Amino acid sequence: MEIDKVETFLHRLEDILKCTQCGNQNKVLGRLKKCGHYFCKTCINKIDQGCPKCKAFVEDSEIDWHNFFVQTEDLISKVYNSLLVASQRNEVNRINTIFYQNKTYQLNFIAEQKINTKGETALHVACRRKKIKEVNNLITHVDINAQDFAGWVPMHEAVESEDYEIVELLLKNGALTDTPGQDYKTPLHKAVICQNSQIVKLLLQYGANRDSIDYFGKTPLDYAQCTEEIKSIFDEEIEIINIMPQLFCCKKMVAHCYYIDPSYEAKLKQSKIKIEENYNAKKVTHFIIRRTHKISIKILTAMLEGSTIVPQEYIDNFLKQDFFISIPDYTFINIPLLNTGIQKSLMNNLLRLPKLFDGISFYITNHTTHVLIYDIKVKKHNLQNVIAAGDGVLLHRAPTPTTCEIKINFPFHASKTNAKCCNYIIYEEQKPPLLMYNMAELKHKSSKWLLDCALNFTIFD
Repeated sequence: MEIDKVETFLHRLEDILKCTQCGNQNKVLGRLKKCGHYFCKTCINKIDQGCPKCKAFVEDSEIDWHNFFVQTEDLISKVYNSLLVASQRNEVNRINTIFYQNKTYQLNFIAEQKINTKGETALHVACRRKKIKEVNNLITHVDINAQDFAGWVPMHEAVESEDYEIVELLLKNGALTDTPGQDYKTPLHKAVICQNSQIVKLLLQYGANRDSIDYFGKTPLDYAQCTEEIKSIFDEEIEIINIMPQLFCCKKMVAHCYYIDPSYEAKLKQSKIKIEENYNAKKVTHFIIRRTHKISIKILTAMLEGSTIVPQEYIDNFLKQDFFISIPDYTFINIPLLNTGIQKSLMNNLLRLPKLFDGISFYITNHTTHVLIYDIKVKKHNLQNVIAAGDGVLLHRAPTPTTCEIKINFPFHASKTNAKCCNYIIYEEQKPPLLMYNMAELKHKSSKWLLDCALNFTIFD
Protein backbone atom coordinates (compact mmCIF):
# COMPACT_ATOMS: atom_id res chain seq x y z
CA MET A 1 0.00 0.00 0.00
CA GLU A 2 1.13 3.56 -0.75
CA ILE A 3 0.38 4.70 2.83
CA ASP A 4 2.70 1.97 4.17
CA LYS A 5 5.45 3.31 1.91
CA VAL A 6 4.86 6.79 3.29
CA GLU A 7 5.27 5.49 6.85
CA THR A 8 8.56 3.76 5.91
CA PHE A 9 9.89 6.89 4.22
CA LEU A 10 8.96 9.06 7.20
CA HIS A 11 10.80 6.74 9.61
CA ARG A 12 13.90 7.02 7.42
CA LEU A 13 13.47 10.79 7.33
CA GLU A 14 13.33 10.85 11.15
CA ASP A 15 16.65 9.01 11.30
CA ILE A 16 18.31 11.48 8.92
CA LEU A 17 17.14 14.42 11.05
CA LYS A 18 18.70 13.00 14.22
CA CYS A 19 22.08 14.17 15.45
CA THR A 20 24.46 11.20 15.20
CA GLN A 21 26.09 12.21 18.51
CA CYS A 22 23.27 12.99 20.98
CA GLY A 23 20.39 11.34 19.09
CA ASN A 24 18.08 14.35 19.35
CA GLN A 25 16.02 15.53 16.39
CA ASN A 26 17.08 18.89 15.00
CA LYS A 27 16.19 21.17 12.14
CA VAL A 28 19.62 22.82 12.27
CA LEU A 29 22.21 20.20 11.40
CA GLY A 30 25.78 20.69 10.30
CA ARG A 31 27.84 18.42 8.06
CA LEU A 32 31.58 18.07 8.54
CA LYS A 33 32.85 18.36 4.97
CA LYS A 34 36.01 16.36 5.57
CA CYS A 35 34.31 13.16 6.78
CA GLY A 36 30.62 13.73 5.96
CA HIS A 37 29.22 13.12 9.47
CA TYR A 38 26.21 15.12 10.74
CA PHE A 39 25.73 16.71 14.16
CA CYS A 40 23.44 19.26 15.76
CA LYS A 41 24.65 22.77 16.47
CA THR A 42 25.09 22.05 20.20
CA CYS A 43 27.32 19.02 19.59
CA ILE A 44 29.35 20.79 16.89
CA ASN A 45 30.04 23.68 19.27
CA LYS A 46 31.52 21.14 21.71
CA ILE A 47 33.95 19.74 19.13
CA ASP A 48 37.52 20.30 20.23
CA GLN A 49 39.09 16.88 19.61
CA GLY A 50 37.91 16.56 16.03
CA CYS A 51 34.89 14.64 14.70
CA PRO A 52 33.27 12.60 17.54
CA LYS A 53 32.75 9.71 15.11
CA CYS A 54 36.05 9.39 13.26
CA LYS A 55 38.29 11.92 15.11
CA ALA A 56 39.07 13.78 11.86
CA PHE A 57 40.40 17.29 12.56
CA VAL A 58 37.78 19.91 11.65
CA GLU A 59 38.07 23.69 11.20
CA ASP A 60 35.10 26.09 11.49
CA SER A 61 35.25 26.79 7.75
CA GLU A 62 34.72 23.07 7.03
CA ILE A 63 31.18 22.93 8.45
CA ASP A 64 28.26 22.97 5.99
CA TRP A 65 24.97 23.91 7.69
CA HIS A 66 22.63 23.18 4.76
CA ASN A 67 23.90 20.05 3.02
CA PHE A 68 21.61 17.64 4.89
CA PHE A 69 18.68 18.90 2.79
CA VAL A 70 20.21 17.04 -0.15
CA GLN A 71 19.74 13.77 1.75
CA THR A 72 16.12 14.49 2.58
CA GLU A 73 15.09 15.79 -0.85
CA ASP A 74 14.72 12.35 -2.46
CA LEU A 75 12.76 10.97 0.50
CA ILE A 76 10.40 13.94 0.58
CA SER A 77 9.78 13.47 -3.15
CA LYS A 78 8.91 9.80 -2.58
CA VAL A 79 6.55 10.70 0.29
CA TYR A 80 4.82 13.23 -1.96
CA ASN A 81 4.44 10.82 -4.87
CA SER A 82 3.03 8.10 -2.61
CA LEU A 83 0.48 10.48 -1.13
CA LEU A 84 -0.42 11.67 -4.62
CA VAL A 85 -1.07 8.11 -5.81
CA ALA A 86 -3.19 7.46 -2.72
CA SER A 87 -5.23 10.63 -3.27
CA GLN A 88 -5.82 9.77 -6.91
CA ARG A 89 -7.09 6.31 -5.93
CA ASN A 90 -9.54 7.96 -3.55
CA GLU A 91 -10.71 10.19 -6.42
CA VAL A 92 -9.95 13.39 -4.57
CA ASN A 93 -11.39 16.44 -6.35
CA ARG A 94 -8.47 18.25 -8.02
CA ILE A 95 -10.38 20.77 -10.17
CA ASN A 96 -8.10 23.67 -11.15
CA THR A 97 -5.29 22.19 -9.08
CA ILE A 98 -1.80 21.68 -10.49
CA PHE A 99 0.80 19.35 -9.00
CA TYR A 100 4.28 20.46 -10.04
CA GLN A 101 7.72 19.70 -8.57
CA ASN A 102 6.27 18.41 -5.30
CA LYS A 103 4.03 21.45 -4.77
CA THR A 104 0.30 21.90 -5.20
CA TYR A 105 -0.99 25.10 -6.78
CA GLN A 106 -4.49 26.49 -7.26
CA LEU A 107 -4.99 27.90 -10.77
CA ASN A 108 -7.36 30.87 -11.05
CA PHE A 109 -8.80 32.55 -14.15
CA ILE A 110 -9.38 36.29 -14.13
CA ALA A 111 -10.30 39.07 -16.51
CA GLU A 112 -7.63 41.25 -18.09
CA GLN A 113 -6.30 43.78 -15.59
CA LYS A 114 -5.69 47.48 -16.03
CA ILE A 115 -2.13 48.70 -15.51
CA ASN A 116 -0.49 52.12 -15.26
CA THR A 117 2.52 53.42 -17.20
CA LYS A 118 4.86 51.41 -14.95
CA GLY A 119 2.93 48.20 -15.55
CA GLU A 120 1.52 48.27 -12.03
CA THR A 121 -1.93 47.04 -11.08
CA ALA A 122 -4.15 48.69 -8.48
CA LEU A 123 -2.88 46.09 -5.99
CA HIS A 124 0.74 47.16 -6.55
CA VAL A 125 -0.21 50.76 -5.78
CA ALA A 126 -2.31 49.87 -2.71
CA CYS A 127 0.53 47.77 -1.26
CA ARG A 128 3.08 50.54 -1.81
CA ARG A 129 0.79 53.13 -0.19
CA LYS A 130 -0.01 50.81 2.75
CA LYS A 131 -3.76 50.94 2.03
CA ILE A 132 -4.77 47.70 3.73
CA LYS A 133 -8.51 48.23 3.17
CA GLU A 134 -7.94 48.61 -0.56
CA VAL A 135 -5.68 45.55 -0.56
CA ASN A 136 -8.38 43.58 1.25
CA ASN A 137 -11.00 44.63 -1.32
CA LEU A 138 -8.79 43.85 -4.31
CA ILE A 139 -7.10 40.67 -3.23
CA THR A 140 -9.81 38.20 -4.21
CA HIS A 141 -10.45 39.76 -7.63
CA VAL A 142 -6.99 40.31 -9.10
CA ASP A 143 -3.77 38.50 -9.91
CA ILE A 144 -1.85 38.86 -6.64
CA ASN A 145 1.33 37.76 -8.45
CA ALA A 146 1.10 40.25 -11.34
CA GLN A 147 4.47 41.72 -12.31
CA ASP A 148 5.09 45.31 -13.29
CA PHE A 149 7.60 46.28 -15.99
CA ALA A 150 10.47 45.99 -13.47
CA GLY A 151 9.41 42.46 -12.50
CA TRP A 152 8.05 43.46 -9.09
CA VAL A 153 4.92 41.82 -7.69
CA PRO A 154 2.66 43.35 -5.00
CA MET A 155 4.58 41.32 -2.40
CA HIS A 156 7.78 43.22 -3.25
CA GLU A 157 5.91 46.51 -2.76
CA ALA A 158 4.47 45.42 0.58
CA VAL A 159 7.85 44.21 1.84
CA GLU A 160 9.65 47.40 0.79
CA SER A 161 6.88 49.45 2.44
CA GLU A 162 7.55 47.32 5.55
CA ASP A 163 3.86 46.77 6.16
CA TYR A 164 3.65 43.52 8.14
CA GLU A 165 -0.15 43.28 7.97
CA ILE A 166 -0.30 43.59 4.19
CA VAL A 167 2.54 41.08 3.71
CA GLU A 168 0.70 38.62 5.97
CA LEU A 169 -2.58 39.24 4.13
CA LEU A 170 -0.94 38.49 0.77
CA LEU A 171 0.67 35.33 2.15
CA LYS A 172 -2.58 34.09 3.69
CA ASN A 173 -4.22 34.49 0.28
CA GLY A 174 -1.60 32.32 -1.43
CA ALA A 175 0.78 34.89 -2.92
CA LEU A 176 3.98 33.34 -4.27
CA THR A 177 6.88 33.84 -1.87
CA ASP A 178 9.84 33.53 -4.23
CA THR A 179 9.03 35.60 -7.31
CA PRO A 180 12.30 37.07 -8.62
CA GLY A 181 11.94 40.77 -9.33
CA GLN A 182 14.54 43.20 -10.62
CA ASP A 183 18.02 41.62 -10.41
CA TYR A 184 16.21 38.39 -9.40
CA LYS A 185 15.68 39.72 -5.87
CA THR A 186 12.88 37.87 -4.10
CA PRO A 187 10.69 39.40 -1.36
CA LEU A 188 12.99 37.70 1.18
CA HIS A 189 16.02 39.47 -0.33
CA LYS A 190 14.08 42.74 0.00
CA ALA A 191 13.08 42.07 3.61
CA VAL A 192 16.69 41.36 4.62
CA ILE A 193 17.95 44.46 2.80
CA CYS A 194 15.31 46.51 4.67
CA GLN A 195 16.53 44.82 7.89
CA ASN A 196 12.92 44.06 8.87
CA SER A 197 13.30 41.01 11.08
CA GLN A 198 9.54 40.55 11.58
CA ILE A 199 8.84 40.31 7.86
CA VAL A 200 11.92 38.10 7.33
CA LYS A 201 10.57 35.63 9.87
CA LEU A 202 7.04 35.83 8.42
CA LEU A 203 8.28 35.02 4.90
CA LEU A 204 10.32 32.09 6.21
CA GLN A 205 7.24 30.80 8.07
CA TYR A 206 5.40 30.69 4.74
CA GLY A 207 8.20 28.73 3.10
CA ALA A 208 10.27 31.44 1.35
CA ASN A 209 13.42 29.96 -0.16
CA ARG A 210 16.33 31.14 1.99
CA ASP A 211 18.83 29.88 -0.62
CA SER A 212 17.48 31.75 -3.66
CA ILE A 213 20.23 33.42 -5.71
CA ASP A 214 19.94 36.91 -7.15
CA TYR A 215 21.56 38.25 -10.33
CA PHE A 216 24.82 38.81 -8.44
CA GLY A 217 24.93 35.33 -6.89
CA LYS A 218 23.85 36.44 -3.42
CA THR A 219 21.37 34.70 -1.13
CA PRO A 220 19.14 36.75 1.20
CA LEU A 221 21.47 35.98 4.10
CA ASP A 222 24.40 37.49 2.19
CA TYR A 223 22.72 40.88 2.66
CA ALA A 224 22.57 40.44 6.45
CA GLN A 225 26.33 40.49 7.10
CA CYS A 226 26.06 43.20 9.75
CA THR A 227 22.66 42.25 11.15
CA GLU A 228 23.01 39.67 13.91
CA GLU A 229 19.27 39.71 14.68
CA ILE A 230 18.38 38.60 11.15
CA LYS A 231 21.21 36.06 11.08
CA SER A 232 19.77 34.48 14.24
CA ILE A 233 16.32 34.20 12.59
CA PHE A 234 17.85 32.13 9.77
CA ASP A 235 19.28 29.78 12.43
CA GLU A 236 15.92 29.31 14.17
CA GLU A 237 13.78 26.20 13.83
CA ILE A 238 10.82 27.77 12.05
CA GLU A 239 7.57 25.83 11.67
CA ILE A 240 6.23 26.16 8.13
CA ILE A 241 2.67 27.41 7.58
CA ASN A 242 1.20 25.47 4.65
CA ILE A 243 -0.93 27.61 2.35
CA MET A 244 -1.71 26.52 -1.23
CA PRO A 245 0.06 29.01 -3.54
CA GLN A 246 -2.18 30.71 -6.10
CA LEU A 247 -1.43 30.97 -9.84
CA PHE A 248 -3.32 33.21 -12.23
CA CYS A 249 -4.22 33.07 -15.90
CA CYS A 250 -6.17 35.57 -18.00
CA LYS A 251 -9.51 34.44 -19.49
CA LYS A 252 -8.61 35.81 -22.87
CA MET A 253 -7.61 34.24 -26.16
CA VAL A 254 -5.85 35.96 -29.03
CA ALA A 255 -5.00 33.01 -31.25
CA HIS A 256 -2.34 32.26 -33.81
CA CYS A 257 -3.20 29.12 -35.77
CA TYR A 258 -0.10 27.19 -36.78
CA TYR A 259 -1.22 24.87 -39.59
CA ILE A 260 -4.27 23.55 -37.74
CA ASP A 261 -7.26 21.81 -39.32
CA PRO A 262 -9.61 24.25 -41.15
CA SER A 263 -12.58 23.02 -39.08
CA TYR A 264 -10.98 24.26 -35.84
CA GLU A 265 -10.00 27.56 -37.38
CA ALA A 266 -13.60 27.97 -38.52
CA LYS A 267 -14.81 27.43 -34.94
CA LEU A 268 -12.54 30.24 -33.78
CA LYS A 269 -13.85 32.60 -36.43
CA GLN A 270 -17.47 31.77 -35.65
CA SER A 271 -16.84 32.50 -31.96
CA LYS A 272 -15.42 35.92 -32.81
CA ILE A 273 -12.19 35.14 -30.96
CA LYS A 274 -9.47 37.34 -32.37
CA ILE A 275 -7.03 35.57 -34.70
CA GLU A 276 -3.60 36.99 -35.49
CA GLU A 277 -2.50 35.77 -38.91
CA ASN A 278 1.10 36.83 -38.28
CA TYR A 279 2.56 35.61 -35.01
CA ASN A 280 3.48 38.41 -32.61
CA ALA A 281 4.32 37.48 -29.02
CA LYS A 282 3.14 40.88 -27.74
CA LYS A 283 -0.35 40.30 -29.14
CA VAL A 284 -0.84 36.50 -29.18
CA THR A 285 -1.93 34.69 -26.01
CA HIS A 286 -2.45 31.19 -27.48
CA PHE A 287 -0.31 29.46 -30.10
CA ILE A 288 -2.48 26.66 -31.51
CA ILE A 289 -0.93 23.53 -33.06
CA ARG A 290 -1.69 19.98 -34.04
CA ARG A 291 -0.45 17.34 -31.63
CA THR A 292 1.19 15.63 -34.61
CA HIS A 293 3.26 18.65 -35.59
CA LYS A 294 7.03 18.27 -35.88
CA ILE A 295 9.63 20.34 -34.06
CA SER A 296 10.03 23.76 -35.64
CA ILE A 297 11.82 27.01 -34.90
CA LYS A 298 8.49 28.83 -34.75
CA ILE A 299 7.15 26.52 -32.03
CA LEU A 300 10.37 26.91 -30.05
CA THR A 301 10.30 30.70 -30.25
CA ALA A 302 6.62 30.84 -29.24
CA MET A 303 7.38 28.55 -26.30
CA LEU A 304 10.35 30.66 -25.14
CA GLU A 305 8.41 33.92 -25.52
CA GLY A 306 5.77 32.70 -23.07
CA SER A 307 2.82 32.06 -25.41
CA THR A 308 0.37 29.41 -24.21
CA ILE A 309 0.86 26.53 -26.64
CA VAL A 310 -2.19 24.30 -26.94
CA PRO A 311 -3.40 21.62 -29.35
CA GLN A 312 -6.31 22.49 -31.62
CA GLU A 313 -8.69 20.28 -29.61
CA TYR A 314 -8.36 22.75 -26.72
CA ILE A 315 -10.48 25.21 -28.70
CA ASP A 316 -13.61 23.15 -27.87
CA ASN A 317 -12.89 23.48 -24.13
CA PHE A 318 -12.18 27.18 -24.38
CA LEU A 319 -15.49 27.84 -26.17
CA LYS A 320 -17.25 26.07 -23.28
CA GLN A 321 -15.51 28.43 -20.81
CA ASP A 322 -13.37 25.55 -19.56
CA PHE A 323 -9.91 27.15 -19.37
CA PHE A 324 -8.13 24.65 -17.13
CA ILE A 325 -5.23 22.47 -18.30
CA SER A 326 -3.49 20.12 -15.88
CA ILE A 327 -0.13 21.09 -17.32
CA PRO A 328 2.15 18.35 -15.93
CA ASP A 329 -0.28 15.62 -17.06
CA TYR A 330 -1.27 17.09 -20.41
CA THR A 331 -0.08 16.09 -23.90
CA PHE A 332 0.45 19.21 -25.97
CA ILE A 333 2.39 17.54 -28.75
CA ASN A 334 3.22 13.91 -29.56
CA ILE A 335 6.97 14.40 -29.12
CA PRO A 336 7.94 13.65 -25.50
CA LEU A 337 11.02 15.87 -25.63
CA LEU A 338 9.13 18.92 -26.87
CA ASN A 339 6.06 18.15 -24.75
CA THR A 340 8.17 18.32 -21.57
CA GLY A 341 9.68 21.61 -22.70
CA ILE A 342 6.21 23.08 -23.29
CA GLN A 343 5.10 21.98 -19.82
CA LYS A 344 8.13 23.63 -18.22
CA SER A 345 7.70 26.84 -20.21
CA LEU A 346 4.02 27.17 -19.27
CA MET A 347 4.76 26.61 -15.57
CA ASN A 348 7.67 29.04 -15.81
CA ASN A 349 5.23 31.67 -17.07
CA LEU A 350 2.62 30.95 -14.39
CA LEU A 351 5.28 31.11 -11.65
CA ARG A 352 6.39 34.52 -12.98
CA LEU A 353 9.99 33.42 -13.56
CA PRO A 354 12.49 34.96 -16.01
CA LYS A 355 12.70 33.57 -19.53
CA LEU A 356 15.11 30.73 -20.25
CA PHE A 357 18.09 32.72 -21.59
CA ASP A 358 17.67 35.75 -19.32
CA GLY A 359 21.06 36.92 -18.04
CA ILE A 360 23.05 35.14 -20.79
CA SER A 361 24.99 36.65 -23.72
CA PHE A 362 25.58 34.72 -26.96
CA TYR A 363 27.96 35.12 -29.86
CA ILE A 364 27.25 33.02 -32.96
CA THR A 365 30.28 32.06 -35.04
CA ASN A 366 30.29 30.57 -38.56
CA HIS A 367 26.83 29.28 -39.59
CA THR A 368 27.30 30.69 -43.09
CA THR A 369 25.14 27.85 -44.46
CA HIS A 370 22.25 25.92 -42.96
CA VAL A 371 22.82 23.09 -40.48
CA LEU A 372 20.40 20.15 -40.23
CA ILE A 373 19.24 19.64 -36.62
CA TYR A 374 16.13 17.57 -35.78
CA ASP A 375 15.24 17.71 -39.49
CA ILE A 376 15.20 21.52 -39.29
CA LYS A 377 17.38 23.52 -41.66
CA VAL A 378 18.90 25.88 -39.12
CA LYS A 379 20.55 29.11 -40.21
CA LYS A 380 22.16 31.88 -38.20
CA HIS A 381 19.00 34.00 -38.11
CA ASN A 382 17.06 31.01 -36.70
CA LEU A 383 19.49 30.76 -33.79
CA GLN A 384 19.24 34.52 -33.28
CA ASN A 385 15.44 34.25 -33.11
CA VAL A 386 15.61 31.45 -30.53
CA ILE A 387 18.06 33.41 -28.36
CA ALA A 388 16.01 36.62 -28.56
CA ALA A 389 12.79 34.71 -27.74
CA GLY A 390 14.37 33.48 -24.51
CA ASP A 391 15.54 37.02 -23.58
CA GLY A 392 19.19 36.22 -24.31
CA VAL A 393 21.56 38.99 -25.44
CA LEU A 394 23.10 38.76 -28.93
CA LEU A 395 26.72 39.92 -29.12
CA HIS A 396 28.23 41.36 -32.29
CA ARG A 397 31.76 40.58 -31.10
CA ALA A 398 33.11 37.45 -29.48
CA PRO A 399 33.47 37.78 -25.70
CA THR A 400 37.03 37.71 -24.38
CA PRO A 401 38.25 35.93 -21.24
CA THR A 402 39.35 39.23 -19.69
CA THR A 403 35.96 40.90 -20.22
CA CYS A 404 34.09 37.86 -18.92
CA GLU A 405 36.11 37.73 -15.71
CA ILE A 406 35.30 41.37 -14.96
CA LYS A 407 31.56 41.30 -15.67
CA ILE A 408 29.95 38.27 -14.01
CA ASN A 409 26.31 37.58 -13.30
CA PHE A 410 24.33 34.49 -12.37
CA PRO A 411 21.65 33.57 -14.97
CA PHE A 412 18.39 32.54 -13.32
CA HIS A 413 18.06 29.17 -15.07
CA ALA A 414 21.73 28.14 -14.86
CA SER A 415 22.44 24.97 -12.89
CA LYS A 416 24.36 25.07 -9.61
CA THR A 417 27.44 23.59 -11.26
CA ASN A 418 27.27 26.19 -14.04
CA ALA A 419 25.98 29.04 -11.91
CA LYS A 420 28.01 31.95 -13.27
CA CYS A 421 28.38 31.02 -16.92
CA CYS A 422 26.79 34.03 -18.59
CA ASN A 423 28.62 33.96 -21.94
CA TYR A 424 28.42 31.37 -24.72
CA ILE A 425 30.05 31.15 -28.12
CA ILE A 426 27.76 29.10 -30.40
CA TYR A 427 29.54 27.20 -33.18
CA GLU A 428 28.35 24.96 -36.01
CA GLU A 429 27.73 21.38 -34.92
CA GLN A 430 30.43 19.93 -37.20
CA LYS A 431 32.86 22.86 -36.93
CA PRO A 432 34.09 23.28 -33.35
CA PRO A 433 36.58 26.15 -32.97
CA LEU A 434 40.25 25.41 -32.46
CA LEU A 435 40.48 27.47 -29.27
CA MET A 436 38.26 26.15 -26.48
CA TYR A 437 38.13 28.22 -23.31
CA ASN A 438 37.82 26.34 -20.04
CA MET A 439 36.30 29.08 -17.93
CA ALA A 440 33.40 29.21 -15.51
CA GLU A 441 32.19 32.46 -17.13
CA LEU A 442 32.64 31.58 -20.82
CA LYS A 443 31.96 28.36 -22.71
CA HIS A 444 31.79 27.12 -26.30
CA LYS A 445 28.65 25.18 -27.21
CA SER A 446 27.20 23.86 -30.47
CA SER A 447 24.06 25.02 -32.24
CA LYS A 448 22.45 21.67 -31.35
CA TRP A 449 23.16 22.38 -27.67
CA LEU A 450 21.26 25.66 -28.02
CA LEU A 451 18.22 23.95 -29.58
CA ASP A 452 18.38 21.17 -26.97
CA CYS A 453 18.23 23.82 -24.23
CA ALA A 454 15.15 25.33 -25.89
CA LEU A 455 13.48 21.95 -26.43
CA ASN A 456 13.96 20.89 -22.81
CA PHE A 457 13.55 24.39 -21.36
CA THR A 458 16.79 23.75 -19.49
CA ILE A 459 20.29 25.26 -19.58
CA PHE A 460 22.50 22.20 -19.90
CA ASP A 461 26.01 22.11 -18.44
